[in-house]
Amino acid sequence: MPEKGHVVLQTARFEELPGNRTKLVSQSVFQSIADRDGMLQSGLEEGVNDSYDRLDELLEKMQK
Repeated sequence: MPEKGHVVLQTARFEELPGNRTKLVSQSVFQSIADRDGMLQSGLEEGVNDSYDRLDELLEKMQK
């Protein structure tokens, strides 16, 4: 969002899974529905998915 002053509380929890895997649970809490909707309209979802794809690639390289 181009305007300043928007705050979001972001938490991430990593859970160990069988098979040497990890589950990432992420939660974002916005101050208002308008702030949430503005972030979604700004392309947030696509950016987050791209970031997770890159993280997957990095973790694969680190395992080799």
